[in-house]
Amino acid sequence: MTYDEWVETYLPLTTYTHTVYGSYQFETYGDDLAFVNSCDKLHVWTLVETDTGGEVIMEGCRFVNRLAYFVTVRPWSEPVEVTL
Repeated sequence: MTYDEWVETYLPLTTYTHTVYGSYQFETYGDDLAFVNSCDKLHVWTLVETDTGGEVIMEGCRFVNRLAYFVTVRPWSEPVEVTL
């Protein structure tokens, strides 16, 4: 799935931070992390750095190689990998 398809399909929540991926990223610490942890796990996604140095968005709250989190209006129901 492409990033634009993912945005249209799952509707990520807007944050106060503007990054390369729009205003959708939540930090992995502090108040942002507390918010992410309070969300239904089916609405949480993780921006992950791959072993080759690329980045993908994957469903769920992941810890290894995480760069940021996303929270979406629509839940995921099966494994999804968003190519960036």
